[in-house]
Amino acid sequence: MRIKTALVVLILAATAWAAHTVNLSWAAVPYATGYDVYRSEVSGGPYKEMAVVKDPEYTDSTVQAGKTYYYVTTSVSKAGQESAYSQEITVKVPTP
Repeated sequence: MRIKTALVVLILAATAWAAHTVNLSWAAVPYATGYDVYRSEVSGGPYKEMAVVKDPEYTDSTVQAGKTYYYVTTSVSKAGQESAYSQEITVKVPTP
């Protein structure tokens, strides 16, 4: 269940350094106990949950060269409340 809380992920950055990885990082949210990472192949979703992480970073090694992906993250509170989606970021994976 997605609810609006004060634990909103504000900044999301991504880099596609290699043909088959995308490195995501974002500013830590005070009092967040973890983050959910979502991906779509279409801008605006629907998004598929890719990972639940404790630190504000994630490496996606399931991407394909030459494709474009759209990512959002959420923060999760100690009580298990999930924030709204972050701003979407677009990543084009390079072709080797």
